[in-house]
Amino acid sequence: MLIFNGNKVPELPVNIFGSGKNLTRLRVIDMTDNGIEEIKGQTFHHVPVVERLILNHNSLNLSLKPHPR
Repeated sequence: MLIFNGNKVPELPVNIFGSGKNLTRLRVIDMTDNGIEEIKGQTFHHVPVVERLILNHNSLNLSLKPHPR
């Protein structure tokens, strides 16, 4: 479990957990109240078995943009 709350992180970058290896034991990520506005594609690319992603109390824009693929 990773708990990362109450910070100022307006954008989550690609491969936020690095690209070296998959974090196969990480099941829960709580990123509540971080001021997140945008999550880039493949942000959680190396956490393949996360069962619960908590993003409560952020400022996410959920508009759907065309994807190039």
